[in-house]
Amino acid sequence: MLRVACSTLRNPFTEHASRNTFYLTPVLRGGKLTGMTDLEIAKQKLNSDSLAFVIVNAGAILCAGTREGIGELIETIDALGDTLHGAALADKIVGKAVAMVARAAHIRAVYSPMMSQAACDALVVAHIPFEYDHLVPLVLNKRNDGPCPMERLTLPIDEPAQATAALREFVKARATQPLRTG
Repeated sequence: MLRVACSTLRNPFTEHASRNTFYLTPVLRGGKLTGMTDLEIAKQKLNSDSLAFVIVNAGAILCAGTREGIGELIETIDALGDTLHGAALADKIVGKAVAMVARAAHIRAVYSPMMSQAACDALVVAHIPFEYDHLVPLVLNKRNDGPCPMERLTLPIDEPAQATAALREFVKARATQPLRTG
């Protein structure tokens, strides 16, 4: 059994940890426990359909994203608003940027096949349960020669609303840039 300490901070989930799962609670529907948590449903959908992200609340899939990057996730949280409170998020790659967006949206559980240490730390601070398959020190850019621009942007930010606003501006600016050729 592998236990991973995700932070030098006291991790409130480690006493309930097994493998790389931290404090997941079952979903109640009509006073009865279901066979799967929202996070398990999101995780299964993410992996079976090769999606970018999946958001599940009360057993219903609210959104399944298909585009790379964080832009579609931000569009989704803006569109769904309070519907996301208490939802579970499964995302292909979770760096600090996605963790801060999840905090801003009041997501209650997060899964990723690959999660950065900074994302772990951001989720632990907010007492958001999470699960991952691989922990990496940092999410890298597409050339693998430095940090992902969204990770770099959010690393110094501790406030979820501020991080999400900075990410919105970054995505907006990138969308208006002309495409590079050659």
